[in-house]
Amino acid sequence: MLYTVCNKISSDSKSKAYKVAAIVTAIVSIFGGQLSFSTMISIIYPISGYAGIVIFAGMIYTKYIKRRKYEEFDEKDVLIKNI
Repeated sequence: MLYTVCNKISSDSKSKAYKVAAIVTAIVSIFGGQLSFSTMISIIYPISGYAGIVIFAGMIYTKYIKRRKYEEFDEKDVLIKNI
């Protein structure tokens, strides 16, 4: 798991970002491992629920509200046209 998280941040294992990610992930893992399963679930489930609500609200915004703005868009207002 540590390798996967660090590899998402930086694919070069010799870079500074990779080393920092490895240290931070290891420290978080050590402290997270001290929590009981029920405590972790009581923390993670609400966070994922709130994140789901935010993502769903963003989808609704993009689908319905932002679409109206694009329908009102006029190509004559564009300064640079595609060549």
